[in-house]
Amino acid sequence: MQTPSTGRSTTTASRGRRITTKYIYNEQAESYLKALFFNAARSVCPSFRVDEHNREAVNLLFYYFTQSDKATLDLNKGILIQGSPGTGKTTLLRAFREFIMAASKLTQAEVKSSYRIVSANQICTEWQDTGRVDQFLRNSKNYMGRPEILCIDDLGMEPLATMHMGTTRNVLEYVLHERYSYFVKDGLITHTTTNVGRPAIGARYGEAIRDRFADMFNTIVLGGPSRRG
Repeated sequence: MQTPSTGRSTTTASRGRRITTKYIYNEQAESYLKALFFNAARSVCPSFRVDEHNREAVNLLFYYFTQSDKATLDLNKGILIQGSPGTGKTTLLRAFREFIMAASKLTQAEVKSSYRIVSANQICTEWQDTGRVDQFLRNSKNYMGRPEILCIDDLGMEPLATMHMGTTRNVLEYVLHERYSYFVKDGLITHTTTNVGRPAIGARYGEAIRDRFADMFNTIVLGGPSRRG
């Protein structure tokens, strides 16, 4: 496939923190990428469909992850998808991860970087078992260097306090605080899905973390009935 970018324009991030390049795709390239996304989505969930409940979210995420000039989300921030259980939050971020990998391999589209998906419960279990969460602050191999993009799934469903060797910690409060520091310093992106609203975020992780969410994330609310069953 030919490079789908037919031009580019630069925009300054909010608060002037970073500069992001947006790409202009012609109609043929955009159609090809959309078809690639649907293939990726159906490889994750064979029954995947776009309807009145998720159409806006899919469009917002498609233009965000392709870094299109049509993107209305802040490309310097991560994605937070909030909604009731079963509305397809995790499926969307799994589908776009597959799409990014396919587009990177098969096209010259300037898609955003891929990410690792890990549940909030897994992070707490790692702390409980080892007393360490380095792989969620740095990278999956625990070595020093640039931290990796991470998607924290089901934030708010993990235990509020987790114990290791007699030490109790609100693990996700710590992880979010540290990843926010990397975000401010290096522009590190974090994505997340959650069933809980902003008041519950403040209650679980403190008002400081709640306030930082507006800085770190583009929030998408996903409605509709459960797609399970």
